[in-house]
Amino acid sequence: MEKVMSKDSITPKMIAELEAEIRYHSRLYYDMNKPELSDDEFDVLFDRLQRWAPDSPVLNERAQDAFDADFTHVIPMGSQSKCKTPRDLLDKFMGYIVTATPKLDGAGLALHYDGGRLVLAVTRGRTETGKGKIITANAQEIQGIPKIIPFEKKVEIRGEVIILNSKFFGAMDQPGYDGLENGYANPRNAASGGLTCRDPRETKSRNLSFIPYKAMFEDSKSHNDQLWTLDSWGFSPLPFEIREITNMDDVEFLIQAGRRWKGMEEGVEGLDYNCDGIVIRIDNDILFEDKGMSGVCPNGSAAFKYQAVREETVLLDIEWVTNRTGIVHPTGVLEPVLIDGSMVGRATLNNPSWIKQFDGLEIGARVEVEKANDIIPTIVDVVVIGDGGTKQPTECPSCGAKLGYELKEDGTDGVRLRCPNKVDCPAQFRDSILHMLKKLEIKNIAEATLDRIIKAGLVYHPWDMFTLDAGELESAGFKKREGEVVLEALADVEASPANILAAVGVDFWGKRMVGLLLKNGSPIYTEEKVLSGDFDYDELAGVNGVGPAKARALSEAFGSVRSSSSCGCDSSFSLSDENRSSTSCNSSSSSWASLFLKELLKKVKVIKKEVGMSGKGNSKVAGMSFCLSGTMPRGKKQIEADVTAKGGTIKSGVSAKLDFLVAGEGSGSKSAKAEAAGVAIITEDELYEMLGE
Repeated sequence: MEKVMSKDSITPKMIAELEAEIRYHSRLYYDMNKPELSDDEFDVLFDRLQRWAPDSPVLNERAQDAFDADFTHVIPMGSQSKCKTPRDLLDKFMGYIVTATPKLDGAGLALHYDGGRLVLAVTRGRTETGKGKIITANAQEIQGIPKIIPFEKKVEIRGEVIILNSKFFGAMDQPGYDGLENGYANPRNAASGGLTCRDPRETKSRNLSFIPYKAMFEDSKSHNDQLWTLDSWGFSPLPFEIREITNMDDVEFLIQAGRRWKGMEEGVEGLDYNCDGIVIRIDNDILFEDKGMSGVCPNGSAAFKYQAVREETVLLDIEWVTNRTGIVHPTGVLEPVLIDGSMVGRATLNNPSWIKQFDGLEIGARVEVEKANDIIPTIVDVVVIGDGGTKQPTECPSCGAKLGYELKEDGTDGVRLRCPNKVDCPAQFRDSILHMLKKLEIKNIAEATLDRIIKAGLVYHPWDMFTLDAGELESAGFKKREGEVVLEALADVEASPANILAAVGVDFWGKRMVGLLLKNGSPIYTEEKVLSGDFDYDELAGVNGVGPAKARALSEAFGSVRSSSSCGCDSSFSLSDENRSSTSCNSSSSSWASLFLKELLKKVKVIKKEVGMSGKGNSKVAGMSFCLSGTMPRGKKQIEADVTAKGGTIKSGVSAKLDFLVAGEGSGSKSAKAEAAGVAIITEDELYEMLGE
């Protein structure tokens, strides 16, 4: 029996920690299907919050509604206008008292507190729409975000999510980290991806930190007041300098402060995170607001970026590698050189035409390298020409097929080399599987693990991954637990139509593009139409946001075959004819994309988020709230999607405001609570009747 606490002994901190715990376990239960608590254990937490804070927004949240949903910022998280020279800064801020802070290279995040508790966290999102994504459950796993602050009024705090250099370099950038062949490319990408991980435990593993740069509350008078206040609330805000701009010396003082923060001043250790310049802002809030906005940029502030650091080194080699779509990319291997705090040994060379723009960019050349945007190593000049050639191949480095140039819209040669061998190219085959796993959000299969599976000859098409069994893996040298991890990752995979089509890997057609097609192509392009693989060029080209190139790519991928493949289909993913699996094409008009989509639909459960708006208002579930309890054959995710598509809502707990409890097998204590609260209890079959099935 839980000890009943007096109301006076319940502190805001206790409530905030309980809300965070419930959000965390809701995400694992509803979105991940990996609960750490039983229904009864979760109910204890939920009931406790009902007693402690009856007005808590968490009581009415459903994990899927409260994560990754669109949220419109009242004030968009815009950009900073740029001042390219110190003179520009002087002209813009002459006569004003300003603050200068480091310009961070991270992922924007807005935190909303109410009554001292964190109630909402939203990504920056797309500036032009002002919409971000709700990630409150994940934000609670980020260092530097307190669950409670000593401020009772509503306040929005904006900042950047970053990874400290000391936690990234030498660890997260190393081969094999997190199952990645070369680790993460840079802190910004790792941080941005960590914000929206489906599993909050993965967000926590990214070592993310939150650095706030402003607090938006009624009593704020100045920017420096906001920064001091943030510090007193338990955040770690940006360092700053405050100064009145009267002459160029004042500007240079602030620029030099930024150089110290960046570690560019000799003998001074810089901040433990990347910053590529400074942001200068009029300190007084009233004067700042009076300046207004120009588009998405506030007129009262501006960014000044330092010129990228450049160093000389030698181009030791050029490697050519074939990717998933058959494009053969060149990468320069450099004599390692220290640039802006990190060792650089490789640089992208883009394509053959890009290489030719530099006179003498050949192996052995002495080159000048900089970090584009302080992140991506790029060759910017040739100091001493090389004489070792470029090793540009005429045959695919992976399969030996004769290479050609990618064609432009008008039929002339483009700038990228492409391998035409969709059938037998090992590089395309391997990367197609990786792409499929990523788009279907299948985790826990590292690239090294996949390489072992391919080398053992266990798969001949990407979809063969779903037919692996324990015996095959054991025969390939996998230990029992290793095999179990692989099979668990591939079991009961569920995905939306957009993810499934994206997994096929047609050029240009990722999840976002498929989502745009479903939105702008309605009523022609429904989810059922997308999953049928029936794509017409003229229809596609007429959809807003698609255009000719994307329409051609999709319609041709699913169109008639022009290959002499032995099974009658242009199977982009079979290693060789003699090693084909039992899967075969039954129609001479089938394409590789059609076959891939067909096989995925046999092995992946489709989750349809919406079935359209028709009938929503007349549905028996419209406006009604439901709580799902116990085991349900159809699966809770699919039921939740069906209910919301008809205008109903799903709640995570039982309260007097709930309309129906849907009781499955092993419903536990929720049925008793519903009965005590006077909530109607129905079976899964009765719910289907209400849904019109």
